[in-house]
Amino acid sequence: MVDKIVVVFDSHFLRAEAARYAIELAKRTNSAIFFLVILEGDNIENDGRRRNAAQDFMARAQETILRYMNTARQTGIEVETEIRVGEPSSEFIKFLAEFKKIKSIVWGGSTDIANQALNSSHWLGKMKDLLDCPIVVPKPRML
Repeated sequence: MVDKIVVVFDSHFLRAEAARYAIELAKRTNSAIFFLVILEGDNIENDGRRRNAAQDFMARAQETILRYMNTARQTGIEVETEIRVGEPSSEFIKFLAEFKKIKSIVWGGSTDIANQALNSSHWLGKMKDLLDCPIVVPKPRML
């Protein structure tokens, strides 16, 4: 079983520096990449407007992921992706339960949340002590 670098984000926006970081790390460690999008939502199936909004969100997230999936695959990296809908902490725990060999988690969400992602005000920050692998929040490269 190959180690996985999990890039997790909770909007249709995936920061380029997070995707680049994950691809470089996967190349260096001979790991696969798993892009995980978590859409917060309750009763989406029962609410037509929310269902349409969720479908629009998922379509935009898939477009974003596809760009980086193609880049990673061109360098020979195995890539998987999944979009989950629900309470973020719960969905993330369920995801982690399915995978045994996670090398690192890369926060790919928006820059507004990137600074909060490792503190207790964000769902990922609340979970960091439960994880057996590091969480990385890549910063943009400075020229």
